[in-house]
Amino acid sequence: MNKSLVQSTKLKKVLMHARNVRAQHGIPIVRQFVELSYLFLTRRFGPQLYYMLSLWRPELTMADKRAFFNPVEYYEWIHRANPERYSVFGLNKLAEKALLSLLRIPTGTFVGFYKSIGGRDCEGNALCNTSQLQALLASRVGTKLCIKDPESAQGNRILFAHLIQKDDEQVIVDTLISGVPPVPLRGFIANDLEPDRHKGWLIEEYVQQHDMLAALHPNSLNTLRLVLLKSESRVEVLTAILRLGRSGSPVDNISQGGLLAEIDIETGFTTCLRTGADVPEYLERHPDTGAEVVGIEIPHWAQAVELSKATLEAVPGLRYAGIDIAVTQLGALVIEINSEPDFVSTRNFAVPSSRILQ
Repeated sequence: MNKSLVQSTKLKKVLMHARNVRAQHGIPIVRQFVELSYLFLTRRFGPQLYYMLSLWRPELTMADKRAFFNPVEYYEWIHRANPERYSVFGLNKLAEKALLSLLRIPTGTFVGFYKSIGGRDCEGNALCNTSQLQALLASRVGTKLCIKDPESAQGNRILFAHLIQKDDEQVIVDTLISGVPPVPLRGFIANDLEPDRHKGWLIEEYVQQHDMLAALHPNSLNTLRLVLLKSESRVEVLTAILRLGRSGSPVDNISQGGLLAEIDIETGFTTCLRTGADVPEYLERHPDTGAEVVGIEIPHWAQAVELSKATLEAVPGLRYAGIDIAVTQLGALVIEINSEPDFVSTRNFAVPSSRILQ
C-alpha cells in the first residue's frame, strides 16, 4: 500500500477517535491534539495508546497520563513479576485445573482430556481415539459441554456441545452458536476435534450461570474478570469487570465483540457499560437483549472476590494475574487464570499503572 495512503488512513482514524471523544465526553479536539503531541514528545505515546488507555479523561492530570505504562513497559514488568517457569499455570488450562482441583478451589467440572497420547477421562480411562471419545460424549446425552484448546486465549478455540439424542437414537450436537444447525456427533468429532487431537482438548461440563447474569445475555457464559496483585503481605484486587456476550455469541470475550461493565470493588455494583473499542461507546442497556446492566449488584460478589484472592495465593510464583470467575446460583467458581492480563486492562486501574505495578 502506498505510504501516503497509509498515513492518510491513520490520520482519518485519529480524527474519527477525536470526534467520538468530543461527541461523547465533550473534550475539545484541540485539547486532545495538544495532549497527544506532548505525550508523544515526552513519553513516545502514539495516538493509538492515547485512545486505548482513555488518556483524554479530564480527571487525569498530565502527571497521571505520563505515569501509565506503554505496552513494552507493561509486559516487561509482567515478566519480572511472573517468572517464566511459573507461567504455565496461567498459560495451560489443564495444568491450572489440576492445581485448582488438588487444592479444592471451586472450578468447572472436569470430564476428560482428549489427546492422541496420554488422554484420560475423569474416571482415569483412556481417551485417545475417536471411538473412546464418541463413547464418552454419547454417555453425556442431555448435557452441555465446554471443549477448549488448553493453550488458547481470548475466547479462541473454544467449542460448545449440547448433546441431544433424536428419536432414531442418533446423537446430534448443538454447538450453541446462534443460527448454526445441530450436526451429527460423528461429524462434530471428525471435523472439529480430530484435526487437533495430537494437541489435546480439555472437556468440562458447561457452567450453568446465575439467573440474573443469564438474563443479561443468555447465549453466553457471562464471567467476571478480576485483576489482582500479590505482595508479601496481601493480595489486592486492582480492577474488576463483568464481561457480556453479543449477538448470540456463546463467548463473552472483548476480543470476540463482547461488552464490559466496570464493577465497584467495594460494593459489587456495576458502574458503567461500554464496548471494547479503542474509544468505547458507553451504554445503559445491553444492545441485543435490552437488559439493564448499569447499577446492578453482582450475585455472590464477596465470595467471588475472596475466591479470586485465594486462587492467586495458591498459584506458585505468580504475583499478578487476571482471574476469570463464573457465578452460579450456588456461588462462584474459577473458570481460568490469565498470567498476562491484556494491556488494555490497565485503563481500568484507579491509579496509573506504573504507580501500582511495582
